[in-house]
Amino acid sequence: MTNLILERVRDHFLNPRNQGEISDPDMVIEMGSIAEGDAVKLMIKFDGSQRIKEAKFQSFGACESIAAFSILTEMLIGRTAHEAAGISEKDFLDYVFGCTDIPMFETNRAVDLLRQACWRKWKIQPADHSPNAVRPA
Repeated sequence: MTNLILERVRDHFLNPRNQGEISDPDMVIEMGSIAEGDAVKLMIKFDGSQRIKEAKFQSFGACESIAAFSILTEMLIGRTAHEAAGISEKDFLDYVFGCTDIPMFETNRAVDLLRQACWRKWKIQPADHSPNAVRPA
């Protein structure tokens, strides 16, 4: 299992999906800072039926961050804002690894950033009631 995990994370780090910019995005949210060594910008564009048609990220930081946001953008495409807001850490881990018992800090960070974006844009509460769920202030 460990080799499989490392290979998948490595693949998303070396070959990140959806990395770059979206011209005229419907949503942009940033987390972290370059001064602290890790910064991420997530951009989302919706189609006419309010489904995510494009999701891209820019990252300055750790390979885990690049891999996590590469994975997250793949998960977002085709979902509505409500569906996106419902993505949990367990959903993320199951999508990538087929199991949910793998600790991965960047997974929490990626999902938290998504939840913050959905709250700020649409006031959508996180569907996840776990202690790690981001709640609006």
